[in-house]
Amino acid sequence: MAAGLYTASPVVSSVAVGEDPAADEVGDMTARLCTDEHEFEVIFVGSMPDGENPADDESAAFMADNCGPAFDAYVGTAYEESELDIYWFFPTREGWGEGDRSIQCTAYHPRIHRLTESIKGSNQ
Repeated sequence: MAAGLYTASPVVSSVAVGEDPAADEVGDMTARLCTDEHEFEVIFVGSMPDGENPADDESAAFMADNCGPAFDAYVGTAYEESELDIYWFFPTREGWGEGDRSIQCTAYHPRIHRLTESIKGSNQ
């Protein structure tokens, strides 16, 4: 379990809860059934408010405010007590300039890279 730190990750513009963002860009993603091998599960999809591209600390605060509670509800265990971790996707500076405000948070197991069942409600 990570010590309360989230791992930042690159941009993705369109995913839904339950998909597997196994790559850095949407074009490389494949939605899979939870019984198919997958590494990540989307737990939150949202948008940051319009305005200037936020500083890293503002982005991290947005992630903590949204990804943490979504993780707790999805997995069934508080992030701080879990063996799972969070990885998120957010707009690049270029994407932000083009109006992308999308944020996607995912949950994954840092030691098991090919899950074959959902971690939803797993209390891990």
